[in-house]
Amino acid sequence: MKKAEKKEKIKKIKSQKKRNKRSLGIVIIIAMLACLLTSNLVIAISSYRITEKELISSAYSNIYNIIDAVAMDVNSSNETYFAALESIAKVPFFRDTNNTLEEKTAWLQEVASNNKLFKNMVFVNNEGFAIDENGKLRDDSKSTYFMSSRTGKRGIQDPAYVGSKMFLIYSVPVYGYDKYVCGVIAGYVSAEELTATVEGLSVGNGNHPFLIN
Repeated sequence: MKKAEKKEKIKKIKSQKKRNKRSLGIVIIIAMLACLLTSNLVIAISSYRITEKELISSAYSNIYNIIDAVAMDVNSSNETYFAALESIAKVPFFRDTNNTLEEKTAWLQEVASNNKLFKNMVFVNNEGFAIDENGKLRDDSKSTYFMSSRTGKRGIQDPAYVGSKMFLIYSVPVYGYDKYVCGVIAGYVSAEELTATVEGLSVGNGNHPFLIN
């Protein structure tokens, strides 16, 4: 009877050792899986951060390229408008201070009617007065474009409503024969022209950039 108990006890001890080994194996496997998951998670987070930085960098690079493209198109358009105005400003008729504001305005309006660049053109004298399309005297002395060109610089006035339409106003100084500024020539360009230029550029997925002054 004692031998049987002893055998049973030995059997239980062996069985317990096996269970302990299995439990230890399971613990080791779980620990290994935990380490593996942790390392994979670290790698995934690191990869995500690297990928995120690359995506952000790529997005900004794309944005800057678009900005450069828009700026080049706008600058090209601006140069075209200024070159046209400056060529007119060199005409002797406009440089001659003996010619009246009414005469210069009439000639400019005729030029504008045959010119595809400008919807309207005006001559502004040194006091800042111009004659509008209705033949009325208008004070533009406080306008951005006049104050800029009166000092001998090119001028661009932000889009503003003239009547029912929005225009940008480009201007250049006119130098008299005494080499002093004797007036300003301004050309009106429809804001739709600039809008069309920008809308012609795509940033992908049917989206387009837009300009803020």
